[in-house]
Amino acid sequence: MKRALRGFVVAAIGFVAAGGDVHGPSMEGPWLLVLTREGIEDPPRHLTLTQDDTALAAEFTCQDELPLGDGTYDGHAFALAFDVDGEIATFTGMRHGRTILGTFSLPEGDSGTFALERTRVLLDCAEACEPVAPIRFVETDFTDLDKVEEISLFRSAAGHDYSDGCESCRSMKHYYAPYEEHKASNGLIEVFSPVDGTVVSITAEGHGESPEGENKQVRIRSTAHPDHTFILFHVDLLADPIAIGDAVSAGEQVGTARLVYPDLEEVAHDFDVGVQVHSLFGDRYVSFIETLTDAAFAAYVARGAAARSDFVISDADRDADPLTCDDSTFTSTGSLPLWFPLDAP
Repeated sequence: MKRALRGFVVAAIGFVAAGGDVHGPSMEGPWLLVLTREGIEDPPRHLTLTQDDTALAAEFTCQDELPLGDGTYDGHAFALAFDVDGEIATFTGMRHGRTILGTFSLPEGDSGTFALERTRVLLDCAEACEPVAPIRFVETDFTDLDKVEEISLFRSAAGHDYSDGCESCRSMKHYYAPYEEHKASNGLIEVFSPVDGTVVSITAEGHGESPEGENKQVRIRSTAHPDHTFILFHVDLLADPIAIGDAVSAGEQVGTARLVYPDLEEVAHDFDVGVQVHSLFGDRYVSFIETLTDAAFAAYVARGAAARSDFVISDADRDADPLTCDDSTFTSTGSLPLWFPLDAP
């Protein structure tokens, strides 16, 4: 839940709030919530409010994985709180015409401003987990494929559980494992932005120490398809580092893969990439390889792949061969492959 609530930094999307007003003390009904951090506006989240006198109850519509909220509204002052795994996220604001404007504070120091506006958009939760059709628009790989020996399958048991609100206990990203000669030290494997876009988040990774400029998770929102955010894990930034709000170009180097962890006395087997797609129903994960154009995927074909499905376990196949998890740790690996070995370059 905590990861899901913090995951408001994702791709912007062009939904428009419409109609209504804050009629006196009543806030009953559907709303769109937009958070802004460090000048970066998040995409809207669909929120359903119920009110009894001045007491409010809130839920993120069709997103059962997110916590419920409660608070108050007296016709002017607004307050809402969510219990996120024992830590409290708070929203406080005031009515300004047909909008509630204020500030928020999430666990672990995440904070900013928010806007809450009525909407006529009603969601059918039966559609929330419909399959996400991939858009093949990415022309640039995020790393040098010639340095990679094998790639984990989307929905495999590689790494740890990384799943969205519609699936569970599976790794919905790809790990890229380099040849041994590229693991001798950090700084040997380039990491590029795969798209023209905006850097919307740079955060410390949870595995290993993350001093300034090292071992960061970088999120880049696509300009062409702003509902798509590309997640680059375990990146050591360049000496002249990117910053939140920076525009980046496809193919622009943002750093190098973090593989050597002196604090853990460990050399990692791999580094990873993910893609998050946003809608009012919430955020879904799709395969990075499914977003590549045919021209970009040709490099994988040259290394022995016959089709993108070589790198993807379908939802149905994973459900038929389920994994087990203890929190985010896999306690079984199933019978389906974890890795696709590439032919030598």
